[in-house]
Amino acid sequence: MQIEKQAILNSNKKAEFSLTDEQLKFILAPKNRDIKVTACAGSGKTECALQFIKSAIDEGQDPRNICITTFNIQASVDMKKRAIQLLGKKNANKIEIINFDKIIFKLYKQIKKIKSNINNEFINNNKNNYQKQVIDITLVEKQFEVYINLQDLSFTKYFQSKKLVVFDEFQDINQLHYDILMLFKKVGNSVLVVLGDEAQNIYEFRGSNFKYLNQIVEDVNRENKKIYSNEDYNMLEFKLTTNFRCSSKITDFANDIIRYFKTIKSNNMISFEDLNSGKEIKKCDIKPSLIAYPKPFNLVQDIIIQIRELIKNNSFSYKDFAIISPTTFTLFQVELFLQRHNYFEPETEIPFWSFIGKSRDFGYKYEYQADKIMILTGHKSKGLQWKVVFEVGMEDNLFPLSFTRKVEDGQDYLNKVEESKRLFYVMSTRASQFLYISYISHNNKDQLQYYACRFLNAIDKNKINFIGYAGIQPDMENSTSINTQELQSLYQIFEIILKKIH
Repeated sequence: MQIEKQAILNSNKKAEFSLTDEQLKFILAPKNRDIKVTACAGSGKTECALQFIKSAIDEGQDPRNICITTFNIQASVDMKKRAIQLLGKKNANKIEIINFDKIIFKLYKQIKKIKSNINNEFINNNKNNYQKQVIDITLVEKQFEVYINLQDLSFTKYFQSKKLVVFDEFQDINQLHYDILMLFKKVGNSVLVVLGDEAQNIYEFRGSNFKYLNQIVEDVNRENKKIYSNEDYNMLEFKLTTNFRCSSKITDFANDIIRYFKTIKSNNMISFEDLNSGKEIKKCDIKPSLIAYPKPFNLVQDIIIQIRELIKNNSFSYKDFAIISPTTFTLFQVELFLQRHNYFEPETEIPFWSFIGKSRDFGYKYEYQADKIMILTGHKSKGLQWKVVFEVGMEDNLFPLSFTRKVEDGQDYLNKVEESKRLFYVMSTRASQFLYISYISHNNKDQLQYYACRFLNAIDKNKINFIGYAGIQPDMENSTSINTQELQSLYQIFEIILKKIH
């Protein structure tokens, strides 16, 4: 064990930070045991997962029997590149590194061969789209669901071929994904390793639920009892609580958001800046800022000025900046003003790439790596990071009210509010050094006063740098019932904004 630990430490020598005890416990865990890893934002879980796989291969695991899966193409492409760097091209190419939709489609094609009553034209009609990654995967899932318990040998062969299955971003899983994953255990007796963070579950609108992070422990333990009888093969659980991305100031800010959650209990994070690692670390002693602007134009104008100053004085590149919003409403305004700026002042052009209305994976290979500012929603920012993040559109009448305005049932409303809090957490932890949160404070034409998002009430005011402060919307969550009259008055403000768009 000591020799293996030293080998892992040696392979990590080029990294900026040493592996923590938490990370080493996971990496060196028995490779014949199912594992659940709860990992905070910026915890290096992907690197740890690859180190775990390297350790498994070093112990004799055949890489052809290993599958690493996650939810999007971008993440699987990045995983493949990092696997090649750590494991070498030969071993990395033997491992199946694949996004989960491809697994579903692969199984669907096998089902099609078995059952003639499935629409034979579906695959042919969607062949080109499949290669472009724009298949209607929902249709595939629906047709697959009918045959999820099929016991045909040609169908079960795939599940039996994988002895180790690693599932990243597990908190985003839905019921069908979960059922398919459990077939690896039930049919193939595979070792399952899942990594996730319930605080980053922001896709409930498409059926994902962080409950599976807890449910899998119970279900795997039940299956293992059938297989191993009286032997103790319960799922092992590990936690990664060090944030290697965010500064101490941003981490403290995000920890206050975590404490604000009502439906989950996540551990507080520790910033890498606060580690007693023996290495000299230059701290970024800048608190997140909350900035009020009188007009959207002033917001974009200030963003342009700040970007220029940081590039000029701190050796930043355009790709170090992102403009993120929970909704597209403000992003469209930002994009419009930037386009106008570049048209009228071409000598000081600000290059940017807008992901508004585009697939997260669209153009990633070429555009994401370009030296451009990114403009994208909070949902599309997940899994990414920048040195500087401008979090815009944080008026309370836009966020969270644009997410909750159509929800009538009390519990559904509270669930949507909690999901919105998690989105706020995800957006805020994309920044490593500078976090600027902004909102428009008023509308002169209609004499409307706007307030900052109510979620900011959860943050210790000593952790925020207030600029042009105009107020935070009072938190109305203390009651479990919805005050319809109060909400309706707030919705009317949003209706006025919508009318101005059209």
